[in-house]
Amino acid sequence: MKNNRNKDYKNNFTSKYVRKSEKVFNVISKASADYKFLILKSLNEHNASLKVLHIDTGLNYPSLNYNIKYLRNNGLIYKIGSDYAISNLGKILFLNLLQLKEAIDVTENYEYFLINHNINHIPKESLVHISSLKEASIYELPRTDIFALEKMVSDIMDKSSYLHFIISEINKIYINSISSMLQRHIPVTLIIPEELRYKFMNSMDGEILQNAFNEKIFRLITTSDKIEFNLFLTDFVMGLNLFFENGNLDKNNVLISKDENSRLWAKSIFEECFDSADSKFGANTVIF
Repeated sequence: MKNNRNKDYKNNFTSKYVRKSEKVFNVISKASADYKFLILKSLNEHNASLKVLHIDTGLNYPSLNYNIKYLRNNGLIYKIGSDYAISNLGKILFLNLLQLKEAIDVTENYEYFLINHNINHIPKESLVHISSLKEASIYELPRTDIFALEKMVSDIMDKSSYLHFIISEINKIYINSISSMLQRHIPVTLIIPEELRYKFMNSMDGEILQNAFNEKIFRLITTSDKIEFNLFLTDFVMGLNLFFENGNLDKNNVLISKDENSRLWAKSIFEECFDSADSKFGANTVIF
C-alpha cells in the first residue's frame, strides 16, 4: 500500500512538474517573439507609457495593446499609474532570452566553425556562455603556408605582456617564442597534455627554464585529459583553434577577438582546465 502511495506521489509530482515546465516553455517561446521581446527590452531600460512604448518599439497601438495584455496576464509586466514596468520575473526572463538570442546569433555567425569541428573538450559552462564571443571573428589563414598559425601566434607573443596558452602539440616555433618571452621576464602559463611534458622540458634551454621557475614567471600545467583545441590569451587578444572530427587540428581558421568579454570567456576555460589538471609546476600553482 505504501509503495502505491509513493508511486502515486511520484506520478503526481512528475505530472505537475511537466505541466509547469510546459507552461514556462510556452510563456518563454511566446515572449521571445519579436514584438513581446521589444516591449520587454524597452521596459527593462525604463518604465514607459503606452505612447513611449509605441515610440520605442515602433509597434502600432492595436498590436502594442495585444502584446501588453499577454505580458501582463503572465506576470511579466505590470502597470504603475499610466506607465508600464517590467516585473522581477519579466526582468529575469528578458535577460535570459537576451543571452539565448545572442548565443543563437553567435552560433549562426560561426556555423561552419562550430558544426564541422569537435567541441566536446570545451567546458560545458563555456559553451553555455558562448554569447560572450559575439564580438569575435573568424580569421582565415593562408593555406599555402603550413606554419601560418604558428607565425601568427608567435607574432602575438612578441607583443604581449603575459601569455596563457593551451596547446595540444609542441613545435620549434612555439618553443622559441616561449623562451623569448621568459628571457624578457614575461609571465607564461602553459597547459599541455601530460604525454608532452618531457618533450617540452627537453626542448627548452635548461637555464632559461630554471631561471623562469626561480623568478616565478613560468607555470607548467599538465593534464591526462585529451586536449582537442588550442587556446591562447594575452593582455590584448584571445584566439581559439578547434580540431576537425577526424582528429586533425584546423590550422587555417582561428576564432579571434580583442573584446573583453571574449577574453573573459577564454579566461574561464583556462580556470577550468587549471582546476582539473593533474600536475602543476611553478609559481605556487596560482594561474590568475
